[in-house]
Amino acid sequence: MLQAFFVAYNRFHGEIPSEIGDLIYLQKLALLGNQFSRKIPFTLGNLASLTKLSLRENNLQERIPSSLGKCHNLELLDLGSNNLSGFIASEILELSSLS
Repeated sequence: MLQAFFVAYNRFHGEIPSEIGDLIYLQKLALLGNQFSRKIPFTLGNLASLTKLSLRENNLQERIPSSLGKCHNLELLDLGSNNLSGFIASEILELSSLS
């Protein structure tokens, strides 16, 4: 049962695989400092146990998926230094666990 997955500062590129959303026991996910592009997979909302998510320093685009609002244990959401656009969904803004 995988609880933490850290792949930071490598040269991974392309899309973040939507299958990451199948790792339902994942608590910490850090894919920062890579070259991931396109959008953040909506399947990350399947990770109800997720407490920390860092996708900083990639080339992610489009908007933050509202499905992240299902991550009720999320304490850290770090999406800085990307090319995200659009609004932040109310489902995410209403997460009381975010500090």
